[in-house]
Amino acid sequence: MQVVKIIFLFNLLTFIGCNNSNEKLVDFQPLKLDGTRDVISQIAAGFNPEKKYDYWACVRSTISYNNSILILYETKKDLYTVDDFKLLNEGFYNTGHHFDWAYYLVTIKDGSIDYITEMDELLSFLGEIDTMEEALLIARINGFGVDFDNPKGGSYRKTKDGFEFLLMDSAPLPKIEFTQYWVKVDKKGNVTSEKGETYCFSMCECYKSGCDY
Repeated sequence: MQVVKIIFLFNLLTFIGCNNSNEKLVDFQPLKLDGTRDVISQIAAGFNPEKKYDYWACVRSTISYNNSILILYETKKDLYTVDDFKLLNEGFYNTGHHFDWAYYLVTIKDGSIDYITEMDELLSFLGEIDTMEEALLIARINGFGVDFDNPKGGSYRKTKDGFEFLLMDSAPLPKIEFTQYWVKVDKKGNVTSEKGETYCFSMCECYKSGCDY
């Protein structure tokens, strides 16, 4: 009789665990982003600022032997050029390997130009995090990557508290592995995460490159 109780309890816990695990994956949709293009350039159009501006733009500066600025998104075309903006060395998101990229926002109101380069300034600009694109930007700033080929590391769903994502982190080279993270971004921009499984282990599995077939 004792053995039967133990088996029943084990099966019940296994059932609950499986249900909780499956619950995490319900209603997630692929992000459908182009891996050959800058992610922030693809999501900037989905930013919904708290205030009204005459013009705002998301820009990326490249700091290298040939410094430059690129307008990734702007609310009004052909109104301003990169010559109208400062080239800044740091923004609210900075990345790079052989050269450095700095992402920041330019806002113009009544002829006054302002630059948004800090996280608290960005959150003030966005206000309530009410679009998937805003939430994904914050997740990216917090170090989570997007898998463009596999929804295990590149999908999202809307919740009553904000947005949730299945994103990824890659292992340091030369190891090739992608590990899934369940990332939550609430309406205030707070981020929590839970580490999941490592779901690919090679160039072929992770990058769809170097496959023998």
